[in-house]
Amino acid sequence: MGKEAKKSISVIGIVGLAVVLILGILLLVTSLSGGDGRVDCPPGTVWSEAHQHCH
Repeated sequence: MGKEAKKSISVIGIVGLAVVLILGILLLVTSLSGGDGRVDCPPGTVWSEAHQHCH
């Protein structure tokens, strides 16, 4: 492999690692935020904590 090919692979690897880290951080923040527990169910239905869906 030439120097240019190795450099391209290295840049792709760094960009890929950055994307994985950003997605991981976003997932962690989303899971830790927990929200306020409200779930928007269609009119006439209620959220079931036991079943984790609207009834």
